[in-house]
Amino acid sequence: MAEVIPILSGIMLGVTLDVCRGRVPGWITAALITVLAAYATIASGEFRASWGYLLVDASFVIAGAAFALMAARP
Repeated sequence: MAEVIPILSGIMLGVTLDVCRGRVPGWITAALITVLAAYATIASGEFRASWGYLLVDASFVIAGAAFALMAARP
């Protein structure tokens, strides 16, 4: 259940990036992925076990964003 937070965050990021097509630089996207992954790691309490979960949550955020971007385009 804890993996819902990064996946939904990624979907919201993907929808936002689709609305702002081409106007968001890559470094801002990377910063948003990092912030959303950190939020998911802290909100779920996984950071107490290991900060390595930040990488796992970042991959879920990226996957959610990619899914939303692919689903938004015909």
